[in-house]
Amino acid sequence: MTAGLARRLLHVRFAVQAAQTPDRIAIRDPAGAVTYRELFAESGRIAGALAARGIGPGSAVGLHMDRSIGYVAAMLGILGARAAVVPLPPAYPEARLREILGFARLDAVIVQDAALPASIDARALQIAELRAEAEAAAPEGEGNPAQIAFVLSSSGSTGRPKLIARSHGSFFHR
Repeated sequence: MTAGLARRLLHVRFAVQAAQTPDRIAIRDPAGAVTYRELFAESGRIAGALAARGIGPGSAVGLHMDRSIGYVAAMLGILGARAAVVPLPPAYPEARLREILGFARLDAVIVQDAALPASIDARALQIAELRAEAEAAAPEGEGNPAQIAFVLSSSGSTGRPKLIARSHGSFFHR
């Protein structure tokens, strides 16, 4: 893949920024701050841990966490595993989560303190376990800008979940 196409991948664009400014603060949340180097390393561990569990190109992974440094690391890890991120905010009502999960057929859901309700049948992966794993290999290659990066949920006019797939490349058209 040419360098131009590779830079149209969200996780690759982040990796380029991390290489250019490794010691700068990448993100802050109420719990603290993390540098680009630290966030890049953590997202790489998560990508490798997901790949070790069979999650990779063509997979879709739910993200059921509050917005935080861990959320961003998990999101970048999912993208680094070349899977699609499906945001599942903990604030969503249980019925809405059930509808989305029933429709989306996810390969796994990353959770933190906000565990999935017991009535929801999904393969839950604890972020703490993914973060703690030794570095494992993420999928080979970087991916393709046309591959799905995010699957977003909208209620549309019917009130029922409508899933909208966004490619990596679509984020660079704005």
